[in-house]
Amino acid sequence: AACRTLGSFMLFWTNGNDHFAFDTVCAMPLLQGVLQMFDKFDIRFGKDISAKVRGDFVEEIVRLSGALSQFVISMFENSSSSGSGDSRAGRSRNDDATRQATALLNFLVQLLALQVPTCGPKLDSSAPGTGLMPIDERQLDTDWIEGLWEHCQGVNGEVLHPDLLPGLFKVMVGMPLPEQKYRLECVAPLVFPFISKHQEQLRQKTIPPELSDLKVVMNAVLQDDASVNSEFLEEISFYPCLLEFATKRATVHAVCEHVRLQMSANDPIRLVVPRDNVLDGVCSSLNLQDQSA
Repeated sequence: AACRTLGSFMLFWTNGNDHFAFDTVCAMPLLQGVLQMFDKFDIRFGKDISAKVRGDFVEEIVRLSGALSQFVISMFENSSSSGSGDSRAGRSRNDDATRQATALLNFLVQLLALQVPTCGPKLDSSAPGTGLMPIDERQLDTDWIEGLWEHCQGVNGEVLHPDLLPGLFKVMVGMPLPEQKYRLECVAPLVFPFISKHQEQLRQKTIPPELSDLKVVMNAVLQDDASVNSEFLEEISFYPCLLEFATKRATVHAVCEHVRLQMSANDPIRLVVPRDNVLDGVCSSLNLQDQSA
């Protein structure tokens, strides 16, 4: 009821009102409290509650998250279009929008950690593919997180709470593959900066504990479909120790298939390797240093 009331409030006041002033940060204690309470009881009793009842809450919170995301992103657009970005007032508005975007981004990542299914059985069991299809009303738009993240780049210090992504990946490990794929696509813009914090260990081919769950999820998703996000895969390829041999093989097959379908026979196939040691980089990307591979 609280989420529905806040959503109705946002819908009413943002509809054609360019001067609506709302601070998303002020709504965060309410939203986080509702989310934490729901998650607490869903973990304990979710298996005894119907999928529809559990899904109704997620659908309501997703609708509200969409309204909040569009509102916050529009704050940046209005600030840019006004041409006052260099003035003191313009900088103040931009700082306020960044503050709200940071709070909302953290909330959206928390929302992804809910274990309520966002994919359901196909209506047509004879249709090709896996047995689960996305339920759009329960899923965040990937553009929301990407848009908020882009506007948070100038923040001093950490944008995300340090425990958010490791906690999310830990929950994702036990989820079905379609649920893992959806969530990984949502947080794809956040993954490479998160991994880069551990680049020294990764260069020594050591997987820190903070990345162990991400590695499991990432390899499961990429082995199923290595073409899900080519830009994401290109970034991750800088740290080949995170990719299992089956993932590397699937990646090579996906690249070859892309060249075959969309390019000419003379177009090269590119593998991203470290500049300081190209030969070892190619061998490492293809796992050729392991004779049993």
